[in-house]
Amino acid sequence: MLNHVKRTNNNRPSAPPFSVINHIICDRSGSMCTFGGVQVDMNDKLLNDAKELAITNNIKTHLTFTTFDTTAETHLDNVDIAKTDVPTKEELVDMLKPRSSTRFIDTVLEALEKIKEQKKAILDSLPRAIKMLEPNIVTILNCTTDGMDNASSSTQTMLRNAMNKYRKEGGEAILLAANMDAQEIGRQYGFSEDTSLTVHNSDPEAITFAFDCVMQTTREVSSGGRAIPYTPLQRSCSQATPVDDDNSFNGTLATVPVPPRLTRQRVNTRSPLATHIIPPLPPLNLQRQNANMILHDSNGNSFDVNDVNSESRIV
Repeated sequence: MLNHVKRTNNNRPSAPPFSVINHIICDRSGSMCTFGGVQVDMNDKLLNDAKELAITNNIKTHLTFTTFDTTAETHLDNVDIAKTDVPTKEELVDMLKPRSSTRFIDTVLEALEKIKEQKKAILDSLPRAIKMLEPNIVTILNCTTDGMDNASSSTQTMLRNAMNKYRKEGGEAILLAANMDAQEIGRQYGFSEDTSLTVHNSDPEAITFAFDCVMQTTREVSSGGRAIPYTPLQRSCSQATPVDDDNSFNGTLATVPVPPRLTRQRVNTRSPLATHIIPPLPPLNLQRQNANMILHDSNGNSFDVNDVNSESRIV
């Protein structure tokens, strides 16, 4: 029960939060068809992992699951995920079936407002003595999209301002984006560039890897920690491009081509140029004698290089 106060390698584990608010948003616009259905399996993993973590850590987790295209639909609304059945794969296929346009900005703004209301409701329900202890209520917004917004009435500036306020109040937001630079678009929308990850829009292994990164970040934050910035390796693997080259890694990741093998060429002694090859110079033997530098040539003659008064310098 007190594992969080025990130090490991002089580091004290993060204290578990009082409760968690986890809002998962996933794009289902028409262009999401390029994901080839992998988003169904990955959202299934996200939902089941959130449930498993809530049960294992014994932390009440209020989960909301929303999909959006031209409109937003909420399929799990502020449920206690530890006590709730997650949608089946068949249900997720229907929930995430690609269609229509991309209403990203409005959907995220609505989610931020909902998270604010949920957090206030939790605090208002607590006895005054517990409220005075300022219990840690973790809030996570997990967004996946694959294109620029083309169906919202709100502006980019409105989202950026709301997101910045949410994050200043301790909220964590994760952005997984395809077909654009996630760090750049995340910055424009108010997300942290550290937790904005670009994902390939059709490579199954890259998509799976990216979702696993998102899931790991969610687990860390849900357990009371802070979101760790994605590493260059994680970013590279999340954008891997499929190739057909037999030398590629597992046939899926592009690799640097192998440089040509170096070969030594023998001199053609019959060539006229061979007779013009300059022979190597004989080795020079340098030695120090009585503080003078003595130079010996191949005929046995010695020269004192310091004897500048000698015309022949033969010693």
